[in-house]
Amino acid sequence: MISFILSQVGQIESAQKSTSQISQTNVDVDRQNIIQLKSDLKSQGDSSVQTLSAVAQKLQELELSQRREEAVRNDLQQKLRKSEESNQELTGFIKSLSN
Repeated sequence: MISFILSQVGQIESAQKSTSQISQTNVDVDRQNIIQLKSDLKSQGDSSVQTLSAVAQKLQELELSQRREEAVRNDLQQKLRKSEESNQELTGFIKSLSN
């Protein structure tokens, strides 16, 4: 009877060790998965920061380009007005000469 009980205790201890090893293996796998997920998340975050930085830089370049184009347009409008005024004066002068 004692040998039967000792045999049962041995089987229970063996089953417990096996369960413990499986649990430890699962914990290790979960730990590795967490580490990999953190690494992937950091990589994606870094990529997002780089993309956001590139977009911000492009936006600044476009805004600067727009300001330059507006300055050129304003300058051309002023030159056009002056040219039209000069043409009107010249037309008036020519008309006055023909009278």
